[in-house]
This record gives sequence, structure tokens and C-alpha cells, in this order.
Amino acid sequence: MPSEKHSAVQQFKRIGVVGAGNMGSMMTFAFSELGLDVSVWDVSKNNVDKLQEWIKKGKEEEKAHIKGNIEAFYNIDEFTKSLERQGERKLFIFSITHGHPADSVLGMIRHDLKAGDIILDGGNENYRRTERRQKECAEIGVSWIGMGVSGGYQSARHGPSLSPGGDADALNLVMPLLELYSAKDPKTGRPCVVNVGPRGSGHFVKMIHNGIEGGMLSTTCEAWSYMHHGLELTYEEIADIFDEWSESGELKNSYLLRIGANICRTKRTAQGDYQGEGANRDGGYVLDDVLDKVVQDDDGTEGTPFWSMMETAARHIAAPTLAAAHYLRVASGNRDERVRAAKKLHMPIPKPVEGIHNKAAFIDNLRKAVFCSFLASFCQGLEIISRVSLEEKWDINLGDCLRIWRAGCIIQCEGIAELLEPALLSNKQLTNMKHVDEVARALQNSFNPLKEIVVEGTLADQYMPALSATLEYLKYVGGIMLPTKFMEAQMDYFGAHAYNKPGIPGEDPGLVKKGPHHYEWQPAYPVRIAVIGGTGLRELPGFTQVASLKVTTPWGEPSSPITILHHECSTTGQKVAVAFLSRHGTHHQIAPHEVPARANIAALRSVGVRTIIAFSAVGSLQEAIKPRDFVIPDQIIDRTKGVRPWTYFEGGVVAHVPFGDPFDEGVAKVVRACGHSLEGEGVVLHDRGTLVCMEGPQFSTRAESNMYRSWGGGVINMSALPEAKLAREAEIAYQMICMSTDYDCWHEGTADVTVEMVMGNMKANAVNARRFVVAVLDALAADEHAALVNAKHLEGSIKFGVSTPQTEWSAEAREKLQWLFPGYF
Repeated sequence: MPSEKHSAVQQFKRIGVVGAGNMGSMMTFAFSELGLDVSVWDVSKNNVDKLQEWIKKGKEEEKAHIKGNIEAFYNIDEFTKSLERQGERKLFIFSITHGHPADSVLGMIRHDLKAGDIILDGGNENYRRTERRQKECAEIGVSWIGMGVSGGYQSARHGPSLSPGGDADALNLVMPLLELYSAKDPKTGRPCVVNVGPRGSGHFVKMIHNGIEGGMLSTTCEAWSYMHHGLELTYEEIADIFDEWSESGELKNSYLLRIGANICRTKRTAQGDYQGEGANRDGGYVLDDVLDKVVQDDDGTEGTPFWSMMETAARHIAAPTLAAAHYLRVASGNRDERVRAAKKLHMPIPKPVEGIHNKAAFIDNLRKAVFCSFLASFCQGLEIISRVSLEEKWDINLGDCLRIWRAGCIIQCEGIAELLEPALLSNKQLTNMKHVDEVARALQNSFNPLKEIVVEGTLADQYMPALSATLEYLKYVGGIMLPTKFMEAQMDYFGAHAYNKPGIPGEDPGLVKKGPHHYEWQPAYPVRIAVIGGTGLRELPGFTQVASLKVTTPWGEPSSPITILHHECSTTGQKVAVAFLSRHGTHHQIAPHEVPARANIAALRSVGVRTIIAFSAVGSLQEAIKPRDFVIPDQIIDRTKGVRPWTYFEGGVVAHVPFGDPFDEGVAKVVRACGHSLEGEGVVLHDRGTLVCMEGPQFSTRAESNMYRSWGGGVINMSALPEAKLAREAEIAYQMICMSTDYDCWHEGTADVTVEMVMGNMKANAVNARRFVVAVLDALAADEHAALVNAKHLEGSIKFGVSTPQTEWSAEAREKLQWLFPGYF
């Protein structure tokens, strides 16, 4: 061992510590004690001054321990230069606040870094920032290692739990030194450090460690409060109980229980500590000097619990114990708001639990409840690590996480480690800890004691966010009769979210995906009509928005949310329900060739739409069709380039649908009648015309424009296809209303088309366009058009176009078509 230690120290000889606060100062003494010379720099002169005093004091009191030379620097350039020629490469360890400070220091030392240098970031940093810095440093040959340092400033002095992650070669170089520095498992003597994995994995594991820590901290303080206010125990009695729990059994060697006992026993003295805190000649407990106000999440010094919560939501992992613990801290931080709210809410304060017949048995149930909440915190945290490791391809060994948490860290608990580690070493990427028999049995055995504690505590108004969250967690992660069936029905009711059915193979239990079933819960006002708005028509004034639906389809997201609008018909007084979708996006950010037409049509069909009125600005190819005239086209010439997905039937199933008449003549008749009824009020209507659909987004050349005229083209746009084709495949009646805005570029007497010209004419004619569309919607809502609006004439037609036998459909194609046509095939 001495030769290994000498080799590890001699490889670097000197280490540069950035940050001389509590953690950095303790690291400085620890590395010096290992025999390394240490250079220290901090942006705060006050921190450097304090360290200088500690160094002087240490030299007098700890000469036998401090072996390496310690130099503190006020100038960062002198600091980095002190690391030159101290080995093959410079080695830094950062111990500073997350975020900008690390970027700032990296910028200041970057010019002194050389290929081969290594930076250990020992701060509590967001793993994505770590990965960004790793990429930046790799460009100059420097290795940035994100390293979790657990255990607080005391462990930083005597040996912390370490979770480094990053470049494997660099980690191999520093690992011997980190093994010397780290805490050692008291049972096996193994160093509590391991190469966690690549990229930001080290900081990620530390982040989740801190999330677990939050759950355990909350559980411990809830148990303390329960015993003090609910069981009326003294601090000394609580200390004895914490010690007893930590002596053996499921909570053996729990760090938080050990320090909890010490806190409960620590009394004020006349002189206080070395800073004078706790000085009081009247005695009492230091704990009574502490306010119920955790501010680290508010003042920016701590980000890991918040980031942990973000990850649980983003990765779809239920972690209510950790979340409840975090929100308790958040609520506690703003005491001013709490005090003012308390005056309004008049909430009861914790009171003694009544009717306890066997106090010892009740306290033992509390012990089991604490263990259950501790174990749930571990399960939730480890499941997050496992899921992210799989998704990020980090290959983290969960058993190694348990090993490095056996000493030198806040969440160390030998009883829980002994329970979890064997299963995790044999299945390092287990994504659900409750699938382990021993874990499930332990949680099950603790359930009834936990329930009793929560029930009795609720009656006595005890604070139990983590304990009660754990109780509910066990109920719903192990439940098969969740009330969410009602929630799913409600979401299907208002948002057509669709659902799976019980007892159906492939659905129950099935994959985590949207179900194929949707029920029309409110048939009184079905959304059968949709308006697809294009350039010039992005809203329908006079309609009341009742819902905004975000529908995800197998073909992706539609161009915009589907807005459900209600409007009272001007002639009948009936309520008209309309779905509105903006073809080019809410802010007209989607180019014609980028429009997700398949998703648009599929999303509209999924909410019940069977008739679409599409609006489009067009260029005129005929003298008679003047700018601001309206055209109801009846034919299309396809001049797109084949880059737009144009069918739902592909990838394992083929269908051919008739498209001789691309627009729906029945709907067209209603539209024409409405248009003619408005003539004389600024509306000029052309009943028919051939629409040329070009690729875009550039306008036509003059030669192309004249060619289209020679073909008999009446108007030209970039939007009709594949929209019309897909609507036909989806058995939706489709008609476009076109408004001419220009003469394209063929007309010798007018300027060529520009966006300014298009928008100018659209704006000038906007009132007529909206009046026209509203008149059409009112007419279609009439009872006489019910069959037309429901596209009864198209219903079932696609079945006759499918060429591929259903038995031969690919699984992917079948899944997509079942989504588009639930229960159809």
C-alpha cells in the first residue's frame, strides 16, 4: 500500500484546488495529508485569507498530518503557473458553485492549459453543463471530469464518496489518487469511488444522490417532529431512539440518524462553538436556535434537488417521496409568505397522538415507516439512474452506486445497502427496484406500519409530506385498480386522447403508448367540420374558443394545436362546433414543403372531423380571375416534386383511391351557393377552375406561369397537395376556397408577385374572406347537410382501395392505420 500511495502521489506531485470555501479548504488539507503539494486559489480574497490562517494554525497543530506544501494564491495566473513542471500534466479540482463560476474560471485559465491536463469538477453541477465543458476542453486536449463529491465539508476533509465520470483514459490516470482520497467502506475497506461512466454520468449520479438525500432528510425531520410533538418525547429521548435505530436492523449505520442523534443532544454552552454560535449561559439546545427555513433551493447555492425533479418528469419516473421532500423545502424557504398565509389559513399545529396503548410498539412502527420511506427514496433514485443510463448509453452499474454510497456520503445506510446491492450487482440496469423479491417483501412488510403512522399522524396534524407520499406511492405503483381510468375517460372526453381497453391483448397491459379507441362522449355538438387556415386566414373572429388540443399522431405533431370553436349560427341560432388548424403554424413558420399534412389530416380525423374547408391564397393564371376574387376549384394539376409524404398506405400495406374529382362536389355546391349569396357585397366568385399546386417556396418562373396557363390552369398555390389526397384517403370531404391575390408573373400589365403584394390584397379582402367562410360554416351546420358533413358518401370507401390482404400487413402499418381508423379494419 505505501508504494501504491507513493506512486499515485508522485504521478501528479501537485494539485490545484479552485475554491477556498468550506469544501475546497477541507480538500486542500486532505490532499496535503496524502503527500501532495497543493496550490489553492479563490476569487474571494476573504476566503484565501481564512485559508492562510488555517494553514498557519494547521502547521502548528497538525505537523504530523500535513505532509505536502500548501500555497494559497490571490492571482489566478500565478496559481496556474505553480502547477507547471509538477508532473506530466496539470491536475485541478474545482470546488465552486455550479453554473457561471465554473465557466468563468475555465475561461481565465484556458490559455495556460495544455493537452493532457485534467480538471476534476467537484461541484454540484448540472450534468448537461458538464458535457458541454467536456466538449469544449476536448478541443484543446484537456479532460474535464464531472465528479460528484458527497458527504459535505467534513467528508471532504477525511474522505468523501466520489462519483467521477468522463473520459476513460483520464479517469484511469486519476483513479489511484481518488482511491487514496475517498472514504473507505468500514466493512470491506474498499474505496468509495468508481468510474461511473462516460460524459456527464458522474455528476448525474451525484445529482440523484442528492435527490435521494432530500427524501431521507425530509423523512428524518418528519420522524423527529412526530416524536417530539406527537409522542411528546424529549430531545434526549429522541436521540436515544435514533441511536437505537442506527445500531442494527434495516436502518443500521444510517448517517442521517447518527447525526440526528448528535443534533438532539447538542446543548448550548457559555462560550458556544469556535464562532460563538450556540453561546448561552442559560443552557438549552442548539436545535432551538434553528429556524424552520431551508433556503438553499431559493438562493441558488443548491440546484441538484430541483434538477432531480426535472429529470423524474422528463424521464417519466414516479418519484413522489423525493418530490414531496423537495416541495417541503421550497415552501419552508419563504417563511415571510408562510407567516402571512398562516394568519389567513388558521391551520392546526401538530398535537399529541391520542389513544396509543403501547408506545414502544408505536415507535417501532415509526421506525418501520422511516425505513420504508428511506427505501422508497433509494428505489426512486436508482430507477431514475437506471432509466437515464439506458437512454444515454452510459452503462452505469447500479451495484457500484451502492458501493460508493457505503461511506463518506449523506445517504449511507448499511441496512439498505445490504438489501439492495446483491440484486443490483447481478442486474446492473434494473429499471424497477420493486421487481426484486427482497425489496418488494421489505416494502410490503413496512406498508401497514407506515399506514398506521400516517393515519394517526394525520389525525394529530403532524407534518408528513415524505411519509404520506411514500404510502401513496406504494399503493399506486403496486395497484391495478387506479382511478386513472376515470382520468383517461375525461381526457378522451375533452381532448380525444383515446384509450386502451381492459382484457385486450396488446392493450392490457400493453406498451406505454396511446390507445386506439376514442368515444364521442358529447354527440350533441360533434366537431365534424374543420377549417384549415392558410395565408390570410389564421383565425375565425366571432367564434368562441372552448378547447385547444395538442394531438400526437403516428405521423408526428400537426402544424398547430387544434382549436375547438363554438359559434351561434346567424340563421338558425344553433351552436356550430368547428375545429381550426393553422396550416403553416401558429406564427406562419412552416414552409409549404414542410407542412406535416399527414399529421394534420390524421389529427383532425381523430377528433371527429369529416369535412374540411381549406382556405388558401392563390395566384391567378387567367385575366378574368382578378386579385381579391374567390375561386372554388374543382380540379388539380400536381406540380410538387415528390418530397412531401403523400399517403397513409405504405410500409407494408398498399391502397389506391379514386382521385378523378379531387374536391368534394357536394360540399362545393354549398360553398358556391354561399359565395353567390354574398355577391354585390364585395364578393366576386368563380364557380370552377383548375388549381396548379407547385412545390415552392419560390414563386414560378415566367415560362412556368405561361405553361400553366396553356394547360388551362386557373389559379396556382403551394398548399392543396398532398392535403386533398390525404383527406380522400381518410374519408374526409375536402373543399378549398381560394382567394386570388396576384397575377403570378405572366401578366405584362402588372408587377410580378411578391409577398408584400399577396399580404396587401389579403389584408384588404380579409373581411370578405371571413364573411365567406362564416357563411359556409353556418350553411353546413344546417340539418339538411348532416349526411354531407358526416361524409356518409365516403364512409367505408377506403376498404375497396386496399390491395394488400390484412393478414400480410406489416405490424407498423397495422398500428398506424388502426390509429387512423379505430375499429375499422
